[in-house]
Amino acid sequence: MKERKTRKEPRVKIHTTDISMSGIRFSADWHMPHDMPIKVTVIFKSPTKPFHHFAYVRQVQRSSEPNRFLTGIEFVQKDEDSLVVWRAFLLERYPELT
Repeated sequence: MKERKTRKEPRVKIHTTDISMSGIRFSADWHMPHDMPIKVTVIFKSPTKPFHHFAYVRQVQRSSEPNRFLTGIEFVQKDEDSLVVWRAFLLERYPELT
């Protein structure tokens, strides 16, 4: 039987503090096409809390830093509770977001 090859998705680790109820913005060293679908895991350090989202690239602009792009992504609701749990966590942790 022929062994099936599985395609590994590229993984990139970024850091950002630009977080909102509907997405995040970060600086990337490559240009992502507008409307590109991506899988995102956002991990808060304290307490460690991962959130898994599907998202679309909604904004890309050249950064003032050489070879960098400010990239904004919008989360897409993958199931009934995914964004509800995300928003509740953010409101508890960052009440100023209301």
